[in-house]
Amino acid sequence: FGRVYFCQHLTRDLVWHDEWRAHPNGATAIAREVIATADPGHSAEYFARMFGAGALRGIPDGLALALPNAEIEFIPEAGLRHRYGDALPDPGGRSEHLAVLSVVTRSLERAASALQSGGIDAQRHEGRCAHGGIARDHEWPPGDAREERTLHDGVGRAR
Repeated sequence: FGRVYFCQHLTRDLVWHDEWRAHPNGATAIAREVIATADPGHSAEYFARMFGAGALRGIPDGLALALPNAEIEFIPEAGLRHRYGDALPDPGGRSEHLAVLSVVTRSLERAASALQSGGIDAQRHEGRCAHGGIARDHEWPPGDAREERTLHDGVGRAR
């Protein structure tokens, strides 16, 4: 599913400038990543070694790793197809890949506008996504008054 790394900025004043962190889509954080995998246990094993086996929990169709500000789910492709249908990106022959990225955004409208300006279909849907769409993720609690949680596929679909 690609490279994964963790870092701690010891020089926040040199890295975390507000003007560099603002994005037209209004994104403020990554809430969840969903990894499509044939073997959730095997894929999650690396994380269990880092965070301890107790950090993993069973979820329908797979496993989840709860981090302080986000969650990583490991789910077989078939379970994801049932959940998200055509919104899933093409795995491109990979046995593991980032399938879904859930982003906290200040506004669904800002997120949709930014995706559309990038050539990505950003039709809004309630519940399950349609092909390349954007949907309110009802599995996560809503953010504060300034934020909404948005779900879109990890690759996007060009029009």
